[in-house]
Amino acid sequence: MRGLTLDATLVLVDGHRMAPYPLADDGERPFVDLSSLPLSIVERVRSAQRRASAIYGSDAIAGVVNIILKPEFKGLQLDTNLADPTGADGLTQRVSAL
Repeated sequence: MRGLTLDATLVLVDGHRMAPYPLADDGERPFVDLSSLPLSIVERVRSAQRRASAIYGSDAIAGVVNIILKPEFKGLQLDTNLADPTGADGLTQRVSAL
């Protein structure tokens, strides 16, 4: 956010800091891998750009992204996604269940 590097944005899940990905981007900057969260459990995403660093410290210079999860779910939900934007090299497949 705001043109800063990956490690300048704080990512929270239900108000708790999300652990960074084990391998740093380009060997220097840690980042949070949001693809580890299935979209079927996400209720909404909130972002705060102003005054975020004053509340959360230097981890939130660029802002804060807070991912709010669904508090409760009864039933079954299946989501699939198949995309092939540039031929066989760009094929992506995603399946999530809740």
